[in-house]
Amino acid sequence: MSRALAAVAVSVALLTGCGGSSSEVSGDVSLPAEDTFTEGPCRNTAPDILAIGRTLPRLGGKGSLDQGVKDTLRDAQAVLAAVAANAPAQVKPALSDLADKAGLVRTRADANTYDKAQGQQLRAAYDAALRACTAAPR
Repeated sequence: MSRALAAVAVSVALLTGCGGSSSEVSGDVSLPAEDTFTEGPCRNTAPDILAIGRTLPRLGGKGSLDQGVKDTLRDAQAVLAAVAANAPAQVKPALSDLADKAGLVRTRADANTYDKAQGQQLRAAYDAALRACTAAPR
């Protein structure tokens, strides 16, 4: 009886772990064309914003992230932070927040303390940057 109960517990644990997949963080990720980004800081950072968008499906639930994701977040964060510093007021908050959230996810992943909540914050900042920087409705 205890072996059967243990087998059920393991099965439930495995199924529950699969239920908390990255799709809860990423959902359907919008990746608009770079030419839909408004001229100026948004168009200049479009490749970096979109690079972050492409990492969203690769964010897991907890722990660490693969090195490619961390490298992408680091590189995009550096560009976004530099551009946001001199960006006009209508896009500066969105670019700054995206840079900050990319840095948070990366540093938490480096410390193996990344949690899905940080991924969800990054997703929200990504969506906000798209709303601020593209003509397409979100």
